[in-house]
Amino acid sequence: MLDRTGSMQDGLFRMSGNPWKSASIIQVFAIAALLIIGWLNFDERFSKFENRLLKLEADSKTLAPISNIMRGYQPDRARPDAYAAIQATGPANVPAPGVDSALAWCPAAEDEGTEWIELRYENPVLVKEIRIHASFNPGAVVRVLGGTDQGDLRELWAGTSPAESIQAIAISPPAEISRIKLELDTAKVPGWNEIDAVALIDAAGTPVWAASATSSSVWSNPAK
Repeated sequence: MLDRTGSMQDGLFRMSGNPWKSASIIQVFAIAALLIIGWLNFDERFSKFENRLLKLEADSKTLAPISNIMRGYQPDRARPDAYAAIQATGPANVPAPGVDSALAWCPAAEDEGTEWIELRYENPVLVKEIRIHASFNPGAVVRVLGGTDQGDLRELWAGTSPAESIQAIAISPPAEISRIKLELDTAKVPGWNEIDAVALIDAAGTPVWAASATSSSVWSNPAK
């Protein structure tokens, strides 16, 4: 009987095992449980964070047009020919005269004196009027010369330009012209002086627009 009782006690002792080992197993399970709970919480938080990023991206796309307007954003400034002399060729295309636009020619500096732009037309035109579209800070043109590909240019007009976006200069008697040169005094009118286009008006009143142009300088690249 005593042997059996002693054997039972030994078995209980063996079942209980090493108390430190049992505690270690419990700790492992506890740590694993904490890691699982932590991962679940992290996954939930990450999902919420991802949803917030998606919402911010959607909101930014919605607000971009308003933001661009507030910052005076002008996508045309990114054009390689922004403000170049070629912008003064073809029909006038600055959408809102009176506002700085990369769709017009602009010299390299403001308020510093003499600048010029020369425009060429595909064919000679019998001109009765020259129409200058000065889209920004008009009034800087002080002299206009004209002629054909043969011979020198002659003075067609000189004086004080009106502070208006369109300046009409009558040519009397009408003259055959295929080249026009505008001389500007940028110190005369504060700010950037921009030319959108120059039209030659023929006897029928039809505007003829320039096909090519060169200039003394260009805002986006003073070396041009």
